[in-house]
Amino acid sequence: MMLHAQHMPGQPGAPSLVFLHGFSGDCREWQPVGEQFHGCSRLYIDLPGHGGSAAIPVGGFADVIRLLRATLISYNILKFWLVGYSLGGRVAMMAACQGIPGLCGLVVEGGHPGLQNEQARAERRLSDGRWAERFRREPLTEVFHDWYQQPVFASLTAQQRQALTALRSQNNGENAGCDAGGDIACRPAGFTRGAQRAGISVLLFMWRTRQQIPRPGAGSGGDMPCHS
Repeated sequence: MMLHAQHMPGQPGAPSLVFLHGFSGDCREWQPVGEQFHGCSRLYIDLPGHGGSAAIPVGGFADVIRLLRATLISYNILKFWLVGYSLGGRVAMMAACQGIPGLCGLVVEGGHPGLQNEQARAERRLSDGRWAERFRREPLTEVFHDWYQQPVFASLTAQQRQALTALRSQNNGENAGCDAGGDIACRPAGFTRGAQRAGISVLLFMWRTRQQIPRPGAGSGGDMPCHS
């Protein structure tokens, strides 16, 4: 089984960029950014429960990585960079931790490598479980209405929340629900050190609020603090 994706070929010998969207997004999310790298081969993937992959069920990140690997092979993408936002960033980091073949490096925006404090992990685990259950069992319009009331989305206007709720409600709640929190509650920090020991280049973009996120290409990488 493969994930739905849109492929844009690049120049021979140019790097392959594989774009992974955030929770409740789809393969279109990264396309305005990817268009700036028209010389590179670009693969925009719909993650399970989202977009064209809405009907694909998974039991966890290990299943997602297997599907990702099969999809890359189907497009003959043997060496690549993973570019992920939020959920897509966590998928990219998990792929690196599992040693997915052909990975040259990561670019992660807003993807948390994990919480160090056990109490924080326990609290996050409970919160993630509640959200996942709601996404599986309740009408998506109601769940997303509450989802966008969270503090991290405080910068959104009422009209923006309404538009996002309508757009995101097109996904499959049962299949996407398990991704609501990802492994942020379970995976300890220290990912960048492990990835670098494996020879993988890592660029992390992390901000406390949505207002701090600059336009694509305007940020700087490095050993930056991570915030959930």
